[in-house]
Amino acid sequence: MRIPRDGAFLVRQREGDPDAFAITFRGDGKVKHCRIKKESNVFLLGTTSEFESLVELVSYFKVKPLYRKIKLRYPVTPELVDRFSTVKDCASLYEMKTYVEPNEIELSLPQRTVRALYSYQAKRSDELSFSKGALIHNVTKENNGWWKGDHGGKIQQLFPSNYVEEVSNFTQPDTKIQEMEDNPLGELCKGIVDISKCNIQNLKSGKNGKPHVLTLQDLEQESVQFDLAAASVEELFEWYQVTWDITQREISKQYSREQEMRQQVEVEKKDEVAREMSELVVYCQPRSKEKDRFDSYSYKEIRSFVENKTPGKSRTKDFLQYNSKALSRVYPKGQRVESSNYDPYPLWAVGCQMVALNFQTADKYTQLNSALFSLNGSTGYVLQPEFMRYDAYDPHQEKNKVKYNIGIRVRLHAHTHAHTHHG
Repeated sequence: MRIPRDGAFLVRQREGDPDAFAITFRGDGKVKHCRIKKESNVFLLGTTSEFESLVELVSYFKVKPLYRKIKLRYPVTPELVDRFSTVKDCASLYEMKTYVEPNEIELSLPQRTVRALYSYQAKRSDELSFSKGALIHNVTKENNGWWKGDHGGKIQQLFPSNYVEEVSNFTQPDTKIQEMEDNPLGELCKGIVDISKCNIQNLKSGKNGKPHVLTLQDLEQESVQFDLAAASVEELFEWYQVTWDITQREISKQYSREQEMRQQVEVEKKDEVAREMSELVVYCQPRSKEKDRFDSYSYKEIRSFVENKTPGKSRTKDFLQYNSKALSRVYPKGQRVESSNYDPYPLWAVGCQMVALNFQTADKYTQLNSALFSLNGSTGYVLQPEFMRYDAYDPHQEKNKVKYNIGIRVRLHAHTHAHTHHG
């Protein structure tokens, strides 16, 4: 390869196989090749990374390391080849047949990637269909139990969050290496000094033959010092002013953090509630007063009812509408000292999300509960049927009497003790 830079790359199709590709790139001063396989509509690189297109693959490894911290940085174009054509390089494109093995590739996946635990068939045009084990990339977590992601050529489509698990085997780039690579000086940069963590000292007598020297003392490691030499007092003052501003900003931030911590301690002393404990209560707010009124409510609240205090049949529509927007919970009455249970089905039918039972009693109602929640992989969550949100839905309709005219024809082949009438 004529481009004498690590990160130069070229994507090419392999001869005789339209579904096989390769990335040729320079890494550690050597030319290397990496195989890409195409299966169905997915491009596979190594054993863990799959992409919808070659463009997505290249874009991903421009940000993440492909091989030993090497990223795809410089696409090989005819213009780039002409520019470096005068540079002598013993390595040519096909001199070194060094293919990177799959186990050498960084075992990394795009962030926000999930793996399907079960197969799912889309029921609407804005949903994803996927099979068990499929990878969904660029996942956006929504709050209603449905997430969005990219899979099978579809971008940011909906899928149920309880059908997937998060994949956590991606590698985070080293912060210092990332800072070096993003530095405009590139390889000319030999190090980075965090001035905000240093103390400023002015050496009046100079140092190492330099008359004007400013020393930065690392506050975390007192033995580490950095000397800044200047040719004039004016230049030294400019350095001093810049470093002073940076250190003062850091001191101000530290002071603000300490003030916030002191305020937090005062609040905890006053309210007798730790902030960490208070921040956990973010999902729903219990409502005890006027919980039977459904004219006003918020999606953030939850209302609890004893089994014999739930809204009656005359308020079924109101209760259904409430449960479509907010949460409700029903629990056994205290008179059930023998730990008996009530029928949870009528409460499920009106949209109640949490119906508590006495699980120490294995009766038909706990069996009914176990049967319902054995669905969805026994995760403990079952998606509410969509028809329950229809305006025409009536949970008591199945109990209405419906008359049918049924005709039955019986053919008698043999009989005993039958009376015969003679005429």
